[in-house]
Amino acid sequence: MYRGFLVSLLGACTPPAVTCGPGTHLAGDVCISDDTDADTADADVDTDADTDTDTDTDTDTDADTAGPGAPVAVCTAETSPVDVGQTLHFDGSASYDPNGHPITSWSWQLIERPTGSAATLDDAGVSTPVLIADAEGQYDAVLSVTTDDGGVSTPCEVVASAAWIHQIVVQLYWTQPGDDLDLHLLRGDVSAIGTVDDCGQGNAHPEWGAPGTLDDPRLDLDDIPGTGPEDITMDEPAEGTYTIVVHDHASHVFEDGNDATVNVFVGGANVFTSTLTILGEDSWTTFGTVEVNSGVVTVTP
Repeated sequence: MYRGFLVSLLGACTPPAVTCGPGTHLAGDVCISDDTDADTADADVDTDADTDTDTDTDTDTDADTAGPGAPVAVCTAETSPVDVGQTLHFDGSASYDPNGHPITSWSWQLIERPTGSAATLDDAGVSTPVLIADAEGQYDAVLSVTTDDGGVSTPCEVVASAAWIHQIVVQLYWTQPGDDLDLHLLRGDVSAIGTVDDCGQGNAHPEWGAPGTLDDPRLDLDDIPGTGPEDITMDEPAEGTYTIVVHDHASHVFEDGNDATVNVFVGGANVFTSTLTILGEDSWTTFGTVEVNSGVVTVTP
């Protein structure tokens, strides 16, 4: 009797078996939908995909940072003004490439020069070009360099300048190329043309006055292609009268009128400017006179 009662009691304490319906399965003692695991699996896949994306992004960033550096153009010139008529030196030989590639080409460009200047670089494709400073003012140049692997630098800019260091400077330039105009400075009046008292083409460095060269005129710039300029200078001119004339040389036939400008600088200051129209081959045109009296220089038309 008691044995049968105990078996019945144990059977009553055992929980009934759980049966799950279609599309579900037993998880512990709870039935859950089969779609739940699929969603969870999808979420895991998506999470892994995001992780892969982050990895790709890091790789791209590293590649951009690893690119080669560009070459560096370094350009210099004289730090003090040179005398008008003298040479200005530009130097790009210190240019370099941070990755060690050799510089294979230099490219210079003169982007600014003084009014009336016809100056050009003698060779814009070398590391150290030069030019003749044919007018007072600034000469602005830029340099770019290229390496053997095709790298190109950012342009480097440098400014050099020229100034009148002489006591008297007479300067001529003209408007139309194709004409050959010559500047002359005469000791005395126009009767000195063609004599030893005529400083100009054919007599560029005459000996005037006292021994030595300080009081002698010099034709520093002559026969410049294009539109000049031409310059005659004097350091310590002797007292007297000097006449400025321009010769239209017959070697270049230019039938139209050509506007020519003469500037006179005294102690670096422009004290005289005159523009006249030159017309007629082999003509002589007087622009003005320079009077030196007790160290005072006066220029008149």
